[in-house]
Amino acid sequence: MARALSLFHAVEAGFKVRRSADMDWHLEAAEKRLRAMFRRWFDLTLDPDHHTHDTDGLYRLFVTAALAIIVVFAATVWLGTWGEPGQLGDFFGGFLNPILTFITFMGVLATILLQHRELKETRGELAKSAEALATQNDISGRQLFESSFFQMLSLHNSIVTSIDLNLGDSKQRHGRDCFNNFLSHLQRAYFSKKREMSGSDEIDIITEAYNEYWSRKNTELGHYYRHLFNITRYIIAHRYFQPYHGKMLRSQLSDQELVLLYYNSLTTRGAAFKDLAKKIDLFDNLPKEMLLDPSHIKWLSDF
Repeated sequence: MARALSLFHAVEAGFKVRRSADMDWHLEAAEKRLRAMFRRWFDLTLDPDHHTHDTDGLYRLFVTAALAIIVVFAATVWLGTWGEPGQLGDFFGGFLNPILTFITFMGVLATILLQHRELKETRGELAKSAEALATQNDISGRQLFESSFFQMLSLHNSIVTSIDLNLGDSKQRHGRDCFNNFLSHLQRAYFSKKREMSGSDEIDIITEAYNEYWSRKNTELGHYYRHLFNITRYIIAHRYFQPYHGKMLRSQLSDQELVLLYYNSLTTRGAAFKDLAKKIDLFDNLPKEMLLDPSHIKWLSDF
């Protein structure tokens, strides 16, 4: 009998321990659910966009205030420290006023938080807009430069096409055919000056020959040279200039034009154009066999 009674008490004790453990587990689970529910409510109230990392501090303050109210109220009820209902009202009024003030202060902090978030998002959007605008401006600027460059090339070809020469006896030259005649005039002027200035420095002979040639042909070529000079200066000075622009400009020029421009650059008259020609490698494909004298190739290294 004693053994049976002892076994019964042991089973009862085990049951109580198990029941106590089950109760603790359920209480702990209920506490976790309550905390999770309370936090979700708090975040949805102050943070509907779920930026929960911005509300952690406010959440702790709010919980502290709520717990303070609950603890004081529970202690008052448990200890029965109030007397008359009026005294209870005074007690809660005196206690809750600073609590409510604190909660109001939290509301101000929440407003500041929301404004700060909105300002940050606004700055981010403005930065993206500025970047997109800068990219768009860059694309527009590049397109405008390319368009202007090709229009200038088109105008240059129109200028070349409009050149006319009347050679007499009903003979005429038009467009690029005229540059054969221009080069022939420069050759005659050079050989004439070479005979007149025998023993003089070669560059002086070229300068005198070119000046004589120019005095006769500047009417037909003045517009051509001025426009070519301005095209070259425009593309070099532009921020979107690339080496292929110089190659495209060079591709528009015939061999005769390159030779005439080369001798122009060797004189004081073409000194400014010489600096521009260097920057676009204008004379990379200069036809050496068409030079007035083979020795003149030595100045090509200056370009």
